[in-house]
Formats: sequence, structure tokens, C-alpha cells
Amino acid sequence: MNGFRLKRIRACACGAFALIALLFAATRTANAGILGDTVQIEWLYPDLSPGSVQGSATGAVTITGDPTLDLGDHTDATVFPTYVQMVGIYSPYTSFDPGTFNGISITDTTNSSAFSGFSIDSDTTVAGFVLSDVSLVGGVLYLNFQGLDVPDGSIVQVDFNNGAAVPEPATGTLLGLAALGFVCWRQRRSRLKPM
Repeated sequence: MNGFRLKRIRACACGAFALIALLFAATRTANAGILGDTVQIEWLYPDLSPGSVQGSATGAVTITGDPTLDLGDHTDATVFPTYVQMVGIYSPYTSFDPGTFNGISITDTTNSSAFSGFSIDSDTTVAGFVLSDVSLVGGVLYLNFQGLDVPDGSIVQVDFNNGAAVPEPATGTLLGLAALGFVCWRQRRSRLKPM
């Protein structure tokens, strides 16, 4: 009886570890975002017409942030695997002139459907930057900074989804517990079958 109980505990533990490893691997893959994809950032002003490009940068996305585009007046926009960030690096502040559009577009040239949604991150410190300043049109992400004052060291950060659904931690835990319960139930059921 003790040997059987030990086997059942081992089977449950193995099932639990396997499930945890699968959930961890799935979450790690989904959180990779657009790491390694080639993206193009363009600074557009005073509107979105092809002739309004003020600067551009293209490169592969890295964990440490690349590519980066200098937006003039000492502000930089940098693409990371799961977000884009604009940082003010000039004292006392940078002011983006009003216009129909004065900001950046981000295009993932590796995967045209890489961006499936966005949200403003809580790290954003630039007053007046709101959700309506961000749009996603035809797979291109637009951030409009027109009329904003950007103090030295302030941040605009927009998180984006890349289509890979990541379960919330509570959902992952519930799924893990359910799978563990199922493994234990199967072990118990197999023990009760007559030989």
C-alpha cells in the first residue's frame, strides 16, 4: 500500500512539473513579443502624408531597445519587444509643435500583423498623453505627440500586443490546478480498476 501511494504521489508530482514547465514555456514564448523582428520607425510632421517624414530608423528589435529614432529637440523613441518608449532627454522640456500629426509610426516589416492592440503603460509621465493619441491602422502603430510638452526625463510608454494570448496569472494557476487534479484523479481511477 505504501509503495502504491508513493507511486501515485510521484505520478502527480511529475504531471504537475510537466504542466508548470509547459505553462512557463508558453508564457516565455508569448512574452517575447516582436523580439528579432525588423521594424521601421518614422517621425511624421505636420501630418501623415508621405512627404512629411522628418526622420526614420530601421533595425531588428533587441531586448535592450533597438531601433532608436532621434525626434529632434533631444527626445528619442525606442522600440522594445513588447512596448515603445519616447523619452525626453533635454532640460527643461521639449515641446512638440501642434499639427494634424507630430509623432511616430512603427511598422513591423517582418510580420505585418504583429500589432493587435495597445495600451498606455502606467510608467507614462507626460501630462496630456491619452489613449486617443495612439492608433493602429493597417498594422501600423501611430503615437501622436502634437502639442505636448515633454520635460527632461519624462516618458511616454505604449505597450502593444503581438497577437499571442498570454493567460493571466490567476487563469494559469487555475488551469494548472485543474490539470494536476485530473492527473491525480486518473491515477486513483486506474488503481480502483479490477484486474
